[in-house]
Amino acid sequence: MEPRLSRRSAALAAGARMLLLCALFILGRPGSTADHDRYRTQLRQPRVATSELEQDVLRQRLGMAPLHGTSDQDFDALENA
Repeated sequence: MEPRLSRRSAALAAGARMLLLCALFILGRPGSTADHDRYRTQLRQPRVATSELEQDVLRQRLGMAPLHGTSDQDFDALENA
């Protein structure tokens, strides 16, 4: 015979579980959106630099003048990614 929990015990267990889930949800949320925006900007910069570099390489192969010009900063941005 299996021991059965009373309704009160089951309700208390369900309430404790909900309280724990709410606490984990609140504590797991990011503190600041500024950090997230800064991170996304850091990810975007190398992607833009790579795209511009690829466009300039293609233009060079076609005998066209580069639009963006590759500078040491462009390569540094790619290196630091």
